[in-house]
Amino acid sequence: MSVDPQAGEKAALLAAYGAMTAAEERSYATAKVDPELGKHATDKALADIQATLFWYQQRGTVMKGAPVHSPAIDSLDTLGDPLRAAVTDCMDSSAYDKVDKA
Repeated sequence: MSVDPQAGEKAALLAAYGAMTAAEERSYATAKVDPELGKHATDKALADIQATLFWYQQRGTVMKGAPVHSPAIDSLDTLGDPLRAAVTDCMDSSAYDKVDKA
């Protein structure tokens, strides 16, 4: 049995991804940017979440329920600068619905 030399980094990456998606879901549930979002999302990910949130705000909608995430790490480069990773997430949104905020 071989030990994954990147096991610790992969666990940290999945924890950070989970924290980002949790902050994203809290933002969509309240139609307000969650204070933790900026700690976990940057650049394109943050811009995409903010654009979606703006769309919800303009339409007076929020999200109720919760999606189920199944993230997997496709690649992880801990030697480069900046560090790079690719995560694929198969998300089940069947219990996650857009509703009128009122």
